[in-house]
Amino acid sequence: MTIWNLELRTFLRHIWQIGAIKIDIQKRFRLVHHDTDPDYPLSPIFFNFRTTDNPKSGPFTEYEVNFIGDLFWRYAKEMRLSFGGIVGVPNGGKPFAKAMVIEAYKQDGVAYPFVDLVKVRDDFGKEHVGKIIDTDDFSPARPALAVEDAITKATRLLETVFFFRGEGYQIYDALVFLDRQEGGQRRLSDVGVNLYSILTMGMVVEFYFEEGFIKDPEYRAIREYREHVRKYQKQVRA
Repeated sequence: MTIWNLELRTFLRHIWQIGAIKIDIQKRFRLVHHDTDPDYPLSPIFFNFRTTDNPKSGPFTEYEVNFIGDLFWRYAKEMRLSFGGIVGVPNGGKPFAKAMVIEAYKQDGVAYPFVDLVKVRDDFGKEHVGKIIDTDDFSPARPALAVEDAITKATRLLETVFFFRGEGYQIYDALVFLDRQEGGQRRLSDVGVNLYSILTMGMVVEFYFEEGFIKDPEYRAIREYREHVRKYQKQVRA
């Protein structure tokens, strides 16, 4: 992938400086899937790509969102992805999907519909993807590209795919900024969705370790965590 260049490495240094990557090898972090799988190993590393206006506010501003939107559009062209509209996984993927739509038009004059999905709360108070706010005249005759900031087991992304298909539309490809490499790609493949990622957990951890941002004890803890996850997932599938 030609996008892994000086520009992206500079961006990775920048998002570290603004606190988008957090490491805690003592308390560790709960992730989305811990709600349904509480025995899943706690993570020593957390990626917060949420925007400042997200219901769960994060450090990303318009600058970071536009940078990733540009990366997404260039990567989609490089990989020759074919789609008729762009849907952002709520809530994390929506700003990046919107930015990608803007970049496609700005750079190449291609006007993709942006399909706006939102979460709804069920009778038990649990949030899930459950409503289309606006299709922007998107035609179900062509598939949409699903866009997300990061995935672990792709829980929210899969929820989006199933809901969208249930509404009469189709998704065959998904584009994410970061794949934590914890089973999401396999789960998406099982339902006929190809995963494309700008970065992987392995790439990012190695980069930050080589740059000196991640220290030796933290690096070892992350490697041990990833091995623990592999063993846990193998045990669960057995």
